[in-house]
Amino acid sequence: MGRRKYSDREKAEALAVYDTCRGNLTEAARITGIPDSTLSCWVNGTNGMNDDIPNLRDFKKLDLADKLDTIAHQCAGLLPERLPDANVREIVGAMGQSIEKSQLLRGKPTEITETVNNVAEVIRAFVLKAAVMDNIPAEQAAIQLYPELKQVEAYADLALWSDWRPAIEASLTVRDSPTIEGGEQ
Repeated sequence: MGRRKYSDREKAEALAVYDTCRGNLTEAARITGIPDSTLSCWVNGTNGMNDDIPNLRDFKKLDLADKLDTIAHQCAGLLPERLPDANVREIVGAMGQSIEKSQLLRGKPTEITETVNNVAEVIRAFVLKAAVMDNIPAEQAAIQLYPELKQVEAYADLALWSDWRPAIEASLTVRDSPTIEGGEQ
């Protein structure tokens, strides 16, 4: 029996599945039924890959993303009628996985990571504005603002104050040090 020949369409579909598996070759091989050694050659661009496959792969990724969107919508539609007597966790899990894989295939983020960056930008704006208003160096403004702003949980993490962290830590160490009799340290 000879080796199995795969069409360009089959190769592109398998590579799209590989993309949804976040590069997990074993998982992609299990889902597609294509040997992992064959799939590995396609991923690396060897073994019978023609120039049309990358474009076809992108098309198949979008096609698969559309199918996953449909599954997510179907899962969402099942929730109201299944709530009384079904395993909602499985439906929500399938919906969540479908949405994540669809986002992944479309090249969109699958998680939100902007919060920390936005908070750090807000802190930076506070510090710079205070420095300008009080006509003091930004480092001094940060040292003055940190004790007040750290009361708000979102601003408490010193990592968000990266530009001024050493100065703030040093000022906190000095403040927390015991004083010598007569008020001097």
